[in-house]
Amino acid sequence: MIIKELLNRAFMQIDDTGHENYTPYKLLEYYNEGNHLLNHLLASVFPSYVKRTYTSTGIGKLELPTNCIAVLKVTADGQEIADYTVSQLKNIAFDAETEEIIEVEYVPTVDYMTLDDESGYIAEIETMLVDYIVYRVMQMDINGLVAMWQARLSELDNQSGGNTGVVMARGYYDYGSQRTDYGD
Repeated sequence: MIIKELLNRAFMQIDDTGHENYTPYKLLEYYNEGNHLLNHLLASVFPSYVKRTYTSTGIGKLELPTNCIAVLKVTADGQEIADYTVSQLKNIAFDAETEEIIEVEYVPTVDYMTLDDESGYIAEIETMLVDYIVYRVMQMDINGLVAMWQARLSELDNQSGGNTGVVMARGYYDYGSQRTDYGD
């Protein structure tokens, strides 16, 4: 679902009236804030959902294509490397004497999204982000929400058995809600 549609769901839940007029861009800021928090939770609770693998050749050095928030595993020529360093959230280094095929499993950072971007998440996780937006607008305590997220993500991880293909069903009924104030 595109971010604009997720924001429409949040607008429906907060019952945005003339008294308080939230712009899509304010809700987008809350979405991005929640997305970063969610990515950190996914990295710790359900890493198989967000991990990426990058392979290259080198002599004990590798630069990832994007910044990361966690390195899960480093292997060189099929052997796991236990002693490595990560610098600048992007560079992996370890002791090596010859060129090897290096493979890194890592969790990348998430970019800031725009209104027309696709969320890339399954429906259950998109709902979590809509909940976050609503909590922020209503100025509710997000600590309870984060605890709920951890429980939901653990449940999804257990259901998938580490294989995200099991829970990759997508979709929502299109509520037909239209907002016309998305112009710049």
